Amino acid sequence: MDLSIITAIIAVAAIISPILVALINNHHSYRMRQLDIKRKIGQQQFDTCHTEKVF
Repeated sequence: MDLSIITAIIAVAAIISPILVALINNHHSYRMRQLDIKRKIGQQQFDTCHTEKVF
């Protein structure tokens, strides 16, 4: 294999890798935020239902 081909492959990988990591991290953060919002809504509904039955 020619050295310039290897260098080109490494250069492309060095450019693409951080982009992919950022996309994966953003997607994970988005999913975690969605789960957190659903949990908070469920907790609020539970608290509302529970306080209405107590009083």
